[in-house]
Amino acid sequence: MNAVGIDVSKEKSTATIMRPFGEMVAEPFEVSHTDAELRKLACFLENLPGETRIVMEYTGIYWQPIAKVLHDSGLFVSVVNALLIYKYGNNSIRKGKTDKLDAVKIANYCLDRWTDLERYAPADQIRQTLKICRRQYDQYIRLKVNLKNNLIALLDGTFPGLNTLFKSAPRDTDGHEKWIDFAAKFWHIECIYGSSEKAFTNQYRKWCAKAGYRFSAEKAAAIYAHAGSQVDTLPMTSAIQCLITHAVAQLNMIIETISAIQHEMLTLASQLPEYPIVMRMFGVGPVLGALAFQTEGRGGHVVGTGRSPIEIDEAHGEQGEHARSGHREHDGPSVRFSPLGNHRHPFMTAQNKPRERLQRVGLGWMICCKKVRAMLFLTRLFYPSWLQKEKRRRPMFMFCSLDKHRPSRTCRLSPRNARC
Repeated sequence: MNAVGIDVSKEKSTATIMRPFGEMVAEPFEVSHTDAELRKLACFLENLPGETRIVMEYTGIYWQPIAKVLHDSGLFVSVVNALLIYKYGNNSIRKGKTDKLDAVKIANYCLDRWTDLERYAPADQIRQTLKICRRQYDQYIRLKVNLKNNLIALLDGTFPGLNTLFKSAPRDTDGHEKWIDFAAKFWHIECIYGSSEKAFTNQYRKWCAKAGYRFSAEKAAAIYAHAGSQVDTLPMTSAIQCLITHAVAQLNMIIETISAIQHEMLTLASQLPEYPIVMRMFGVGPVLGALAFQTEGRGGHVVGTGRSPIEIDEAHGEQGEHARSGHREHDGPSVRFSPLGNHRHPFMTAQNKPRERLQRVGLGWMICCKKVRAMLFLTRLFYPSWLQKEKRRRPMFMFCSLDKHRPSRTCRLSPRNARC
């Protein structure tokens, strides 16, 4: 048995080959991440006598070329989490850390976990592309939050409270929000309150028709009244207008990018066989449906179930059609999964049963009360001196006697007549 440990880096990696009882087949050597070097390494490992297993860490995306070439050559490749290698003891008191020492450590891990290693299986192109799109989606979401906070901070000096005037949802076509586009045109309160209400209403009507938003005379009056009640702290100059205009343009560009990524993710997810089943789950919409496929476990299983969505659907029968408006009702399987992974999203269930939740809460309270009663009993049993001190310190209450397991009914007495 040959254990190959590979410490992965960006442009090159360090590999070593070991056998049981510390036999070193090949000292640590470097391998470049080129097609010729990797194929040469695969040919060398294929010619080794005995069974050969290769172990490497998840190191960004740099491990993928090595794992792909070695796996295509028919070798056993296992990619493990770096935390497992870090916690694996190297039986040494020295704290040296080099690529060569790490390669030896990985090879020793391969020997000790020989029977528990899981073979690397490359993911299909659709799921791999969805994973990359999800990561880019998260990056752009963070940029969107930062740019939106920056725009609100600028508007607080020219038009305070502008972001709270419009409650409409983002547009489905490009993801634009009405208050952001409104800020590009009416970026200062003088742009509104500097003219009459009728003149602003006409300007607002023309802007809504040009930008593709719905016009409302009541909303125009509310905006005009809000602008008259606010106090600006930044002057109405070309420099401030340039800052706000560019902030709006950058934010809209990020929003359009996020909308395009969501559309591509939905298109890719619709090609998967379990997509119709996931979309019929309670509370799953177009955006969440595309993101839900990123939390599947090994082998396409839904997290928390150990089975694929198709198996879950077959086990529970056909699912009802969910309502496409407002509250969605669904009679499908009760599947618990976290669509947003480690992004702190609550578990979603397919059915809403308040009575069962109340029963679970009541059962929890009963268990808690039993634990408290057991603690009080142990306290009276093993700490009698503490009870005596409590009696002397608080004579207003009657305490139960130590020879009884159940406390007697307490009653309020005077300090003179207090008894145990």
